[in-house]
Amino acid sequence: MMEEIILKYLREEATEIEKAQLAEWLRQQEANRQQFMQLRDLWLAATPIPHAGPDYAEQAFQRFMQATKKLESKGLKNASSGLYR
Repeated sequence: MMEEIILKYLREEATEIEKAQLAEWLRQQEANRQQFMQLRDLWLAATPIPHAGPDYAEQAFQRFMQATKKLESKGLKNASSGLYR
C-alpha cells in the first residue's frame, strides 16, 4: 500500500491526504525513510529529468517535507494518524 502512495507522490499524483500519510510513515522509523529513498532513487534513475542538477532529489524531498508540515498545521495530520502503525 505505501509503495503505491510513494509512486503516486513521485508522479505528482498523490492527494493531500496521501501526502500526509506518507509524511507520517516517514517520521515513524528510519527503515521507512530508507525504503522511500530506495524507491525514489529507482524512480529517478528510470525517469528522465530535464535540467535536473545533482541536488534535485534532496531538494524535492525537502519541498515534500515542507509541504507536509503545512498540511499538518492545517489539521490534516489527524486524517492519517495511526494508519500505518
